[in-house]
Amino acid sequence: MASAEAARPVPLAGPTATSSVLVAAACLAALLDAWSSWFRHGVTADYVASAPGVGVADLTSASATGRTADALYVFAVIAAVVAVLVWLARVRANTRGQVPRRLPRTLAAGGWLATAAAGVALTLFHDLDATVDHLSQLARLDSALATAQCLAGAALVVVIRRTTNRITTETNQPGRTMRG
Repeated sequence: MASAEAARPVPLAGPTATSSVLVAAACLAALLDAWSSWFRHGVTADYVASAPGVGVADLTSASATGRTADALYVFAVIAAVVAVLVWLARVRANTRGQVPRRLPRTLAAGGWLATAAAGVALTLFHDLDATVDHLSQLARLDSALATAQCLAGAALVVVIRRTTNRITTETNQPGRTMRG
């Protein structure tokens, strides 16, 4: 009886939908975080240039906006990483005894995880009292990482959907198959 339960396929519809949505949400949060970096840079540059109407309250507001976007981004990435790891575990459980095609799945997951890790590291370790030039460099780097993360995230969502479709078709899982 235990071997019959072990051979039963693990449902993939929930983890597929969850991981796809959370990866997309993390990509959107990365873009929001990049925007907040440019916003902070712009406000700081205006303050340093003594632009009329830009004061310390604007600097504080821009900093708070950046911190909020940073926190949202970090939480979105953590949630997406957990969802992708759950999905990968379920895929592995469903492909035991078969010769799985791992390379596209591994490359997509690894690429997205690497860009997300670099983005989180940049978010957590950027200098809070940076100069205008330093803020400009951070905003450029943040934008490049957000773009790379969105591209890798799109590739990962495609791989998640296609892999789930293939596995649900091969294992004849009940329920609808996911459209990729």
